Amino acid sequence: MKKVNLDGSDLVFPRDERISFEESTHTYLVDGVAEMTPVSSVVSKFFRPFDAVYWSLRKCNGDVVAAARMREEWDAKGSSSAQAGTHLHRQIENYLNTGAAPELRCRVSYEGMYVRRSDEVDISREWSFFEAFDRATVYHPFRTEWCVFDEEAGIAGTIDLLCSRDDGTFEIYDWKRSNKVDPREDNRFSRGINGLEHLPDTSYAHYCMQQNLYRYMLEKNYGLTVSRMNLVVLHPDFESFRVVAVPIMPREVQTVVDLLRSEG
Repeated sequence: MKKVNLDGSDLVFPRDERISFEESTHTYLVDGVAEMTPVSSVVSKFFRPFDAVYWSLRKCNGDVVAAARMREEWDAKGSSSAQAGTHLHRQIENYLNTGAAPELRCRVSYEGMYVRRSDEVDISREWSFFEAFDRATVYHPFRTEWCVFDEEAGIAGTIDLLCSRDDGTFEIYDWKRSNKVDPREDNRFSRGINGLEHLPDTSYAHYCMQQNLYRYMLEKNYGLTVSRMNLVVLHPDFESFRVVAVPIMPREVQTVVDLLRSEG
């Protein structure tokens, strides 16, 4: 996948030519054949899945139809949020690459058995938060939406924004249109599994593991040193943007990689 270095540097990564990404199926292929597991799916192996059937039936007092409708309501809400988040990501990417003005409205839709929706979402507020971040932050974009992979672990992912730093290291920024990014949040009812039992099952913990796996791939396979990682929260419920630091977690990354390698 041909990428341009936004900082004008002449760094070249032959691995870029080996990976392709199909957005509609969220599929990463290496050398045209080997399918990599998305980082987000990898992280989900280390936390118990939400039992939507159990909880919907419980909330609906065992009413099967009402529970099915409730699950679709949950799915529709998540799908609409994801579609709006993808649109926001695309506007930021276009702006950073070309300076293009954003499209501030997007169509989101959901088609289920019980729930059918088609709505227009206005991301003006989120975009104003990005503009505030852009004005307030000293950062040097290197690459946007960069697909990276590690064939030994069989994983791949897309980095929202990688920036170069004056000391020669790099910094990751990940845009989050979410109101659930809170490093103080705990979850006493659900923890990690498969060696990550010390981590709470929270959105923040999931995002931290994803970024640390990006860092692992960049340092192992691309010869780059990543000294900082950040989540940039752009959610309309808030008054402005929030930058949430991500800790470096080598022990947790090694746990993940060891399990992936053992699975072959």
